[in-house]
Amino acid sequence: MKRMLYHAGRFMCAAFLLAGALTACSDDDTTPDGPVTPPDDATALATPVLASQNITQTGFKVTWTAIPDAAVYAYSIDAAEGDEPEYTLETSVAFSGLEAGSTHVVRVQAVPASTDTDFKASEFAEITVTTLAADPTFFTFELNWRQPTGAGVKCTPADDQTTYCFINATKDGLEFKEIDEYISDYMANNFWYGPGDWQPNGWDLFQGADEYTEYVNLEPATDYVLIAVAVDINGTILKHGTFEYSTTAIEKSDCTFAVEMGDISYNLVHYVVTPSDQNVLYTVDVCPVSEYEGMNDDEIVAAIMKKTYLQYYHGTQKDNNIPLTEQDTDYGIYIVGCVQQQPTTALSKTTFHSGKQDFDFAGEAYTEIELIYVAEASADWATGLVKLAIQCTPNEATKVYRTICGPASAYEGMSDEEIGKLIEKEQDESQWHPSDIWSFDADRRVPLNGEGMVITLSRDASGKSGRLNKYKFTATPMGENPYPDDGDGPILGSK
Repeated sequence: MKRMLYHAGRFMCAAFLLAGALTACSDDDTTPDGPVTPPDDATALATPVLASQNITQTGFKVTWTAIPDAAVYAYSIDAAEGDEPEYTLETSVAFSGLEAGSTHVVRVQAVPASTDTDFKASEFAEITVTTLAADPTFFTFELNWRQPTGAGVKCTPADDQTTYCFINATKDGLEFKEIDEYISDYMANNFWYGPGDWQPNGWDLFQGADEYTEYVNLEPATDYVLIAVAVDINGTILKHGTFEYSTTAIEKSDCTFAVEMGDISYNLVHYVVTPSDQNVLYTVDVCPVSEYEGMNDDEIVAAIMKKTYLQYYHGTQKDNNIPLTEQDTDYGIYIVGCVQQQPTTALSKTTFHSGKQDFDFAGEAYTEIELIYVAEASADWATGLVKLAIQCTPNEATKVYRTICGPASAYEGMSDEEIGKLIEKEQDESQWHPSDIWSFDADRRVPLNGEGMVITLSRDASGKSGRLNKYKFTATPMGENPYPDDGDGPILGSK
């Protein structure tokens, strides 16, 4: 099957002929309508000199020299006797959608304007071009895994320099088109093209061995064909390889889910899910146990499957931090394997109790504060302000701590409870973190030679608050900046 990607068409030539005829006519003119037939002694235009380039398995380009006095160029590919040619204003034409290893004859003729009686069309120039032969061994494939809605296929090209992309098609979809035509149409509709710029529309390019992976977008029990397409820098198709595979039907799995609990506070829970089979899709619902009170496992699974916000997970582990909406409440982590909202595994349940937010500050949680440095900000907009870095070290009882910093005057007259609520209002979903150095934004900076304050609020695993640590300092000049590459000014001391 042939597909001309670049031509003006015979209608353009007809437009030229019509324009010439109208120009020649007037009320007193006896010139007949239609194109003028050149006299026998008219000079034939020079015959174009043809050359081929960009030859691939599925197409090629033919170019020719520009011919003086030519208005258009007639061309054909594998034309039979009596076939009408196509026309173009350009000096090249590209063909695609051809069979690999097929041979084609292209003919090109220079054609003068219809009103030009000094010249007549040139002789046809002819060139024979053969597309590249198919190379079924260039790409090798290996099926790594599969499940009802996805698969993983490793693809290895014959060399590491080849750039390629993946196209995944249903086998039924390919029954209506030759694969070369399917690739050409797919790339024309799904890839961005521009002058000297080409990239796949939402698809990655690969070099060397890589894996095509899809988890949730395939149909169960369906035959697929994975196509690896080698391309050049302009997106021209060079060659391709194919691999047939099938997704599995939706079946029950004996996959189990291990849950490792992490930190639990009044508004956040951290846990890690490890499935026994990394290719099983599953969903997780974290909610108060009262939501499923009185239900058996089958009823709970049915209720989960009806939820519209289901998210699917897969892989060896899933690290989760989930916000909690209710304090001092029994919660459940409900996990079930599922495909297209059809359960495939037994229900896994893990319960925990959310913490309670209090501002008694009577707990054992406590976080030490160490001022590392205070540096004068060098940017014009920050003149007269300082930037500071502190190191926070929580004790063993601390599971969550939050930090606030700013001019000391900002916290004058505030009670501990007011400060605690301010800290958690600004950092309500922060996770606990290890000892580290923190640098604060401009609105938290302390005026040069002014007083600043760093405050930490610490909570234990149950959410109980320990006493606040208030670290007050005064910024005074001293020494050189120990971190000269960060763009700040001289180091400042503190009292």
